[in-house]
Amino acid sequence: MKSFNIIALALAATACISGTAVAQQKAEDANKIKAYVQFEKGKPMNIALEPKQDGTKFFYMDKSTEQLLGADAAKCDLFYIQTPVDFAAAAKTYASCDFEGARKQLAACKNKYKAYVGLPGNPCTKAAVLELECAIRQMKWADVKELVASFPNPGSLEVNDKSLYEVAKVMSNVSDNPGALESMKAAVETAKADKYINSSQYGWLMYALGRVYAAQVPAAEIEGTISDKNLANANLAIDTLCQAAVSSHGAQMEIPVDAMMRAVKLLWAMPGVKEYVAQANNMDVNKWNAAPYNFKDAVALAYLIKNVYAPDLKDATIDRLAKFHVNTLEGKEKPGAAEKAE
Repeated sequence: MKSFNIIALALAATACISGTAVAQQKAEDANKIKAYVQFEKGKPMNIALEPKQDGTKFFYMDKSTEQLLGADAAKCDLFYIQTPVDFAAAAKTYASCDFEGARKQLAACKNKYKAYVGLPGNPCTKAAVLELECAIRQMKWADVKELVASFPNPGSLEVNDKSLYEVAKVMSNVSDNPGALESMKAAVETAKADKYINSSQYGWLMYALGRVYAAQVPAAEIEGTISDKNLANANLAIDTLCQAAVSSHGAQMEIPVDAMMRAVKLLWAMPGVKEYVAQANNMDVNKWNAAPYNFKDAVALAYLIKNVYAPDLKDATIDRLAKFHVNTLEGKEKPGAAEKAE
């Protein structure tokens, strides 16, 4: 009986060890990624990459010899990492504008595939780039700063992703601190000199600069009326924020809409704008033509926000100004219509 118990316990222990090993192997396999590779003068083939890398060198198991082999991705005739299912799901969540949900999925992918960070097109870097873009579009600047500081292997970024990373470094310092003007101007000049930045990224830079220009105007004046001595900074802020808005048309409208909102608040505080509202009831073309330019700019921006870019936005100033909009071409024959009729 005693010997039987010893044998039974030994078998049970072996079973536990075997079960643990199987579970561990499954976990390791789940972290592996596949690549489509063509070695020099060879046939293209699908291989499972081992979670080990050294620069652009990748490792895989040769099934015929059960040996771990290494090769340099840069020296392959073809090297393409297939998109993992979980990263594809995270990208889909991002595309739906669920940034908080996407960030959780992307952070998990970044951690899961960090062993491959040196390889071109690896999912760890792709996830880190998209995670950074999420935080920027959320306008969570402290999170952007943290993600920039912890970004995995930024030195290996390709040119387009490198541009986003450099722009993100600027965005990590977005603030309403009036003392940050000179440092922000220098950072924006350096970043926008990169020929690879796209129009949205340029708009982000203008937003960061517009915020700090606006910070030169005291908050009390923005709530009331901007003084003559601060008109130059207010106009700089308005122009720069409007550049941010027009640079980013399309699906990514979070920052452009915020830029337009800030520009409207500055225009609303310009001398003569609030005063003209008293004359603006029953607005018509004649009243519109006689209105101050700052009033017309504020109304035009408010109308675009309310009717085009953010119709669900609730803001008392925007709602009030948008109602004064006048279509000066309404009822007039369109240019060129007569010629076409002939």
